[in-house]
Amino acid sequence: MTSILLIETATDVCSVGISTNGELVGMEELFIKNEHAAQLQVLVAKVLQKVQLELNQIDAVAISIGPGSYTGLRVGLSAAKGYCFALDIPLIAIGTLDAMAYQASKHPDFNGNGYLIPQLDARRMEVYSGVWNAALQIIEPVSPVILDASSYQKYLAVDTCYVFGSGAEKFKNHCKSAHLVYLHSLYASVKGMAKIAFTHYQENRVADIAYIEPFYLKDFIGTTPKKLF
Repeated sequence: MTSILLIETATDVCSVGISTNGELVGMEELFIKNEHAAQLQVLVAKVLQKVQLELNQIDAVAISIGPGSYTGLRVGLSAAKGYCFALDIPLIAIGTLDAMAYQASKHPDFNGNGYLIPQLDARRMEVYSGVWNAALQIIEPVSPVILDASSYQKYLAVDTCYVFGSGAEKFKNHCKSAHLVYLHSLYASVKGMAKIAFTHYQENRVADIAYIEPFYLKDFIGTTPKKLF
């Protein structure tokens, strides 16, 4: 049995879980902004108690590596590194949007076709985003994007696009395509990490604990500004 500690702190949600052989068996989440540093260790202790495991029984730690909040990512990665160093176990890095895309593929409103487009809110009309097909193959790499009416039109023109995450509501309000489906209540969470983490563990796809850094995205892709006069 392979038990993995899962940590997701890329957004305002502090999410912690335990998976066993790729199945999420316990989870604790806190929906309070700026409490990651104070509450992460508390949530880890709670979820271990819930599944009746000791910390030294964990086989690996999986961390959501971004993109996302600079502070949140730093808090999560520092904790994950600490556990791995102390227990001499591997660290598994998972893209935040990869995990969200996996979650979306299991959503009851996803019909198994079209495109999955996670969107993390940045500011104003800016999001961190990427595009996955229904087979969970990434077809547009994760990048920072400024949303406008033309965003994702090449996908919306041919099939259903499922948007979700903290930045999706503002795109939904900006785009009125009949091919746009908003997946409600889907956020960055350890719910999407369990299967991916177990696969990485089996394939020995682990991070270099000493050198790994969070995946930050800072430069946004702008559109041509309209003339004011």
